[in-house]
Amino acid sequence: KRPFESVEALHDAMCDCIKNASCEQQLDLISRQPDFVKELEQTEGIWDSLMEHERIYLKQMNDNYSGTFSIPFVLCLHGLGKQEITEALQQRLMNSRDTEMHNALVEIFKAIKLKLEVAVEG
Repeated sequence: KRPFESVEALHDAMCDCIKNASCEQQLDLISRQPDFVKELEQTEGIWDSLMEHERIYLKQMNDNYSGTFSIPFVLCLHGLGKQEITEALQQRLMNSRDTEMHNALVEIFKAIKLKLEVAVEG
């Protein structure tokens, strides 16, 4: 018997723990996320599909984001193509820092769910 009834219940418990953490703890979690461009480079198919000018543009936008918000750009890449990725980065640069802290946590929650599903369900 598992301590949680489902992957969803485990995911909810993990997300609740993060949501109930202090702002400092949430910031620490967000700050520990991998660099977006490095993660993108390691994502099979996406980086290779980009033309050199698109790679340069994404690197510049990522640097701009990090400089603006003092946190890494966090985006769950699962199921996204280069256009969705570029648009997300462009749109999120217009947000406030508080909104981006929230968005980063939402993206972390998405990634946690995917990793749990793979780990538990294979």
